[in-house]
Amino acid sequence: MSYHQVEDIIEDAIHLVAQAELPLEEGRDLIFNLYRFHDQHDTSYTRFRVLEQLKTYRYLYEWPLEKHPDYATHPAFFEGNKDVWLPVYVSDRNAGSVHHRNGHCFFEAGDNFWERVKAQLPAPDQAQSAPATFYRLLQIAQQQGEVLFVKRWYATFVNSILDYELDEENGIPKDFKAWLKEADLLGIRAFAQTHQASLATEDEDYEDDELLALPELEEELELATDAKAKAQAHFLLDVQMPLADLKAAYEADLQSTPDYEPYERAYTFFRGKLGTEWTDGLKEMKPDQVLLTFQKKQEHLVTTLIFEFDPSFKLLRLDIGAQWPEILDWQNRAVSPDPARQHFITSLWGFSEEAAIQADSHTSGWGGWKFNPKHSKATLLKRMKSLWSFYQKNYADIEAAHRPNLKDWEGNADSDQLMAQRAVLLERGIGFFGNEMDFKLFLATLNAKAGQKAIAQHYLGEVEALLAQGLGSDQLQRRIAQGIAYITQNNGHHPEFSNLYSPRLYTNSSI
Repeated sequence: MSYHQVEDIIEDAIHLVAQAELPLEEGRDLIFNLYRFHDQHDTSYTRFRVLEQLKTYRYLYEWPLEKHPDYATHPAFFEGNKDVWLPVYVSDRNAGSVHHRNGHCFFEAGDNFWERVKAQLPAPDQAQSAPATFYRLLQIAQQQGEVLFVKRWYATFVNSILDYELDEENGIPKDFKAWLKEADLLGIRAFAQTHQASLATEDEDYEDDELLALPELEEELELATDAKAKAQAHFLLDVQMPLADLKAAYEADLQSTPDYEPYERAYTFFRGKLGTEWTDGLKEMKPDQVLLTFQKKQEHLVTTLIFEFDPSFKLLRLDIGAQWPEILDWQNRAVSPDPARQHFITSLWGFSEEAAIQADSHTSGWGGWKFNPKHSKATLLKRMKSLWSFYQKNYADIEAAHRPNLKDWEGNADSDQLMAQRAVLLERGIGFFGNEMDFKLFLATLNAKAGQKAIAQHYLGEVEALLAQGLGSDQLQRRIAQGIAYITQNNGHHPEFSNLYSPRLYTNSSI
């Protein structure tokens, strides 16, 4: 989303509020809530675009610098300081700042400086829900005949919800059934029903804008990740649909059983493509994820193909996992088809050439191949064939890069050199140790097993130094501490590594 568009639409909204000549309190509350929405985004400080309007509604104040409460006791500081931002308290520079421009302080109702001088000013503004703010601006714009603003403002509301810019913290109910009872949401929908002509107005300036143009219902339904998302799209974009029908469709979607038949066909397709050296691994089918894995065991390398289907994003991806027998021995465990137990994982998408990906219509911008189970068998077959062609082109190189040569990493105390070697693999798209602590713990263990005690201690010291910085999650720190105990005390076993699926690892330290 272009945040310049957010800045522009809020500027237009402020002008409308000023033109409506609303009572001071209502206008100021609206402005306050418009800037709450504005500041949720990565926007610039744009108040000076509408300075006079904001001053009229006593939302923004302009005071001579001499009225700063600390000016009398620190005149030299203020006369010598021409910074854009000055401290609210000269004695406490961390207590906030006030905008300084041409010898004047500019501050807003509710900001840090306002808090200090509020005894001299009107009562604070009232926060209100996003639906209430958007609804009132729609009414004001329609009364003033600002048809294009109506269309853009409604589109801003719709896109902000569908793109998760507005949620329950902004007054958007989390439970969709609550939408059907929320007065301002129902008011906005009724407004949209009544003013269909305004919403259909041609807007050449923002015809395909991702914020200011209404999205297509069919496209949003295609992207909908669950029953709630579908119902929201209908509520906002299919405003002629009776609410009773919308509620019934939503409840039916909640009760519907996922159709796993397209994924069974995918299993049959990939199983048929793979040779007898590949054995079946996991076959997990859940409403939010389908996972198929196949495994090939060789003397120095175990490879796992991980086909992951994401029904939410209508996506299929293939990751290629690797396990090294030497590390399995340290971990005192058998080979596993579980993605979370892979030592290294490389994404087929990330390894493939970008130009080839861009040229293939079956790929998705989400990082995989399109796979909507509602599409025809023929279409899904084309998607899988496309993925398979990328696999055939790239698999041998990925496997070769995963194949271990421990001598490349053993007996070398030059940490920078080995980090550079690892970086070469990462830059090629090969998943090789999820983080620096995992990598150096591996080096410490490898050298300890080889009898290179001084080098092992060198890398162990680097691991402990990183751990002391508090880097990483609590789970990562527990795993690294487990590895240190394995090396120094011969206690337990080597931990699992971080990879793309590591959030699925158990959090206890015995893994």
